[in-house]
Amino acid sequence: MKKVRFILSPTGLYGLGYNIGDVAEFEAKQADELIESGYAEPAENKAGKVKAETPENAADKAAAGSEKR
Repeated sequence: MKKVRFILSPTGLYGLGYNIGDVAEFEAKQADELIESGYAEPAENKAGKVKAETPENAADKAAAGSEKR
């Protein structure tokens, strides 16, 4: 079993009733598919702490990436 945090709503594509930021536990195969598709990220970072990816954080990262160009 693996825990994932949703970074996109999986309702349309996967028919799952979770919202952005929700953490849920799935069988490894399904969790890996959600992560690979970009709809989720592992719920724990390497230090074992839960890391929240919010739309604001994603916007900040995108802005930082465009500044490097």
